[in-house]
Amino acid sequence: MARCGPGITDAKAEALVDVLKTVDDLELKATLRFIIAAVQASRGAALAPGQRDALRRAAETKGHGIRTSTTLKPMLNLLNYAGDVPLLLEKKVMLVKALDEANVHGQDVALIDYDVFIAKDTPDHVTAVVAAAEAAGCPVTVEKVEALAAAIGKQSQEGLRNCEAKPMLEVLAALLRASPCDGRALENEEDVATACIAAGFTNLEVLSALKHLLEPLKHEDGPKPRKPAKAKIWDERRVVARRVADLLHDMRIHMKNVPFASYAAVQKKWKKKYDALEASSSDSEPEPEPKRPKRSCRTPADE
Repeated sequence: MARCGPGITDAKAEALVDVLKTVDDLELKATLRFIIAAVQASRGAALAPGQRDALRRAAETKGHGIRTSTTLKPMLNLLNYAGDVPLLLEKKVMLVKALDEANVHGQDVALIDYDVFIAKDTPDHVTAVVAAAEAAGCPVTVEKVEALAAAIGKQSQEGLRNCEAKPMLEVLAALLRASPCDGRALENEEDVATACIAAGFTNLEVLSALKHLLEPLKHEDGPKPRKPAKAKIWDERRVVARRVADLLHDMRIHMKNVPFASYAAVQKKWKKKYDALEASSSDSEPEPEPKRPKRSCRTPADE
């Protein structure tokens, strides 16, 4: 523990070890290895919220094999304890003091929460919808957007089937960025087509993002297939599409009783816009310079 930094005496290191021994469910040796690795990144603030990535790297350092559930978690649970059990409060005070004196984490420095430490990073397409909705005047939580993404499906065989969440949420973000939220986000075919262009979609992405949501909601998905396997998918898609619509209603992005756009109309308008962009792009490209004719190497004497 003396390796934690300058000014750390053996007595202070031993005092920290003694306090750690009193922490419930803590694996001592692994915790000491973890602390040493974490302190290298930020001496005096090793357990601060801004050190999440450094703490994760400390846990993954080659050769450590550290499980944070038996090292970092018991420490943080005690340090963040807000109850009134005298014994736990006494242990908390002792641990705070020992970490401070060992130059691991100062008494007045904020602490990270273990749930924050283990939380998965929020995907960009989720945060994009949250930010766009806030700016458009209909704020939503990350949890609600994640629930929407889960209902649509992360893979093509989940949720709506052949409709992945990422491009669908990119369409919503583009729509919300385009104008204030009025609860009619997916009603106007022209606006939806423009949002698809703003998201830079190819035809395949448009199909993935919209076809299997809008068609079941508009009952434009054709007659129910006769084959049992396809009929089952058809039924499930209608149920999931309605669930997605209910989530959009709940977030006030698209209100109840507001009709949804027709996918066929959206695709037609998108194709027209996309072709116009392609034509404009090709027109703006400079024409290649004509190649100069090669000079003949023959001389009059050769003729």
